[in-house]
Amino acid sequence: MALSLRQLASAEGLRVLAGSAGLDRTIGWVHPTELADPTAFLDGGELLLTTGLALDADVSSYVDRLVAAGVAGIGFGSGLSHERVPAALVAAAEAAGLPLLEVPREVPFIAITKAVSAAVAADEYAAVVRTGRGQQELTRAAVGRGGPAAVVRRLARLVDGWVLVLDSGTPVEAAPASARARAGELPVAGLRGTRGVRLTSGDEVVLHSLDARTVLAVGRAEALDAAEQFIVNTAASLLSLALQRNREQRDVLGRLRSGLFDLLLSQEELAVTAIRGLWPGLPSPPWRVAVVVGPAAGRRALTEALGEAFWVGRDSEVVVVAPDAEALPPLVARFGLHAGISAPPAFATSAAATPATDTAATRATTATTDAAAPAPTATARAATTGAAAPATNTATTGAATPAATGSAITGSATTDSAADAAATTGAAATNITATTATTGTAASGAVTSGTDATGAAPATTGTGAAATGTGAGTGAAAATGAVATAPSVATAFRQASQAARAARAQRVTWLDFAEYAGSGLLSLLPVESTALIAERLLSPLSTDLVEALRCWLEEHGHYDAAATRLGIHRHTLRNRLRKIETLTGRSLTSPGTRAEFWIALSVGDLH
Repeated sequence: MALSLRQLASAEGLRVLAGSAGLDRTIGWVHPTELADPTAFLDGGELLLTTGLALDADVSSYVDRLVAAGVAGIGFGSGLSHERVPAALVAAAEAAGLPLLEVPREVPFIAITKAVSAAVAADEYAAVVRTGRGQQELTRAAVGRGGPAAVVRRLARLVDGWVLVLDSGTPVEAAPASARARAGELPVAGLRGTRGVRLTSGDEVVLHSLDARTVLAVGRAEALDAAEQFIVNTAASLLSLALQRNREQRDVLGRLRSGLFDLLLSQEELAVTAIRGLWPGLPSPPWRVAVVVGPAAGRRALTEALGEAFWVGRDSEVVVVAPDAEALPPLVARFGLHAGISAPPAFATSAAATPATDTAATRATTATTDAAAPAPTATARAATTGAAAPATNTATTGAATPAATGSAITGSATTDSAADAAATTGAAATNITATTATTGTAASGAVTSGTDATGAAPATTGTGAAATGTGAGTGAAAATGAVATAPSVATAFRQASQAARAARAQRVTWLDFAEYAGSGLLSLLPVESTALIAERLLSPLSTDLVEALRCWLEEHGHYDAAATRLGIHRHTLRNRLRKIETLTGRSLTSPGTRAEFWIALSVGDLH
């Protein structure tokens, strides 16, 4: 530690004549001079030694010049040109607060110079030793497993302050963690080189640019000394090298992750083996997938915090395979991001198994109802039913082609005439024939005997036989097919992407696809655009026309049932529906048009 005026006075037996309040100033160097104005040869912090040879009557000006030059104090040698220290000089020094020491004749100036020089040398040696040790500690931290984070923690301890590493203004490393709160006060934009700033809290901060976007900030209550500045410079160099090395490693690892993820989407079994070999900490498949979206700086900070997780950076998102569903959401929230996660395997399994809930009794009852249900014509009904059949459950298609209970949206509209009912019987039997033949049951022969375009009574009998005969065979097949497998990673990725986009649109941090998809089809549609389309579609219609359309669709195209609910004649209902077609320019015979009308009505109910 540098020698102070107080320590020097005590060690050399010097008497303090003025400025005792400043005796704790450290002495940077000793400068003997007899010049009346030596300020041109001073740097500040010197102990000026003089015998007063050039001292004139204007002592106050002499003292003022020395104070302005920043000298630590004056050592006046008495017993030579002046027997005693001039009183005017003592008074002027006291007034200026400048320490004035009397150096007796028996104490040569060289003794004072040697004492100060030895102290300065010792201080510099200690600084060199401290710097060397600090550099060694930082180097060991840099080459260790901790990487840049370990360097930051070690630097904070060495300078007894706080340290931040900021990437594009966002803190990526901090020691202690509370230092992150200071990031907003630091003027790091466009920084090149080194810069010192003082925060509003009073902390002295040194900023070092590590590369075009990364900055090292070191701060504490008092300014850094020379040794600490050397240590900070060393840390900046090591961090620059470490960041460059890590960036290169991340690039290589990123390409590896990206290739493995692409393989995972196309050849899952092969990719799983490779990924588990490189990331042994991953759980056993099936794997869920999370997709994170948001600002680039937040995504970079997230990937730094993911540790050993298997993640992939794709365009403007981060994909995490087999994420920790408890640890990831807090990280997403911390960095101001939005994320979606695919449905758990149990959700997908239960959904896939639903079609298997079919019984022979249900099919028999439905088939009987089908045989008696009215439809427009035999030819039209058969065509419509045939087209709709592939979209229904294979366990129920053959015996339960909906007519009386069919949806108006799928083209199962009916008529009210007895002739149409008879035609429907034949059409239903025809459809049963095709379906039961596909399932390979013994009932197909019975159905074939009842197929008749005129809808004769044997067709009804054949329908019942088909329902009974198909009940065992088709039901068994459905039960076997109900053993659902977990969705593929490609499916999970699509689910997570959809949930992530919805999370950002809804301004929520985390969204599970199981909850998102479970909220209904309308929740998947953009609210504003869907509402506009609904308004445009329904705006030409009066209230009575809207109600007629709604009731007819709710009754699955049954004119009699819809007219009864509305309290009007069925011909009036037909006229209203034709008027709707005229006003909107759309045909209600189209399943797509009926679907659009139903969505428009549903959107109107929600809003």
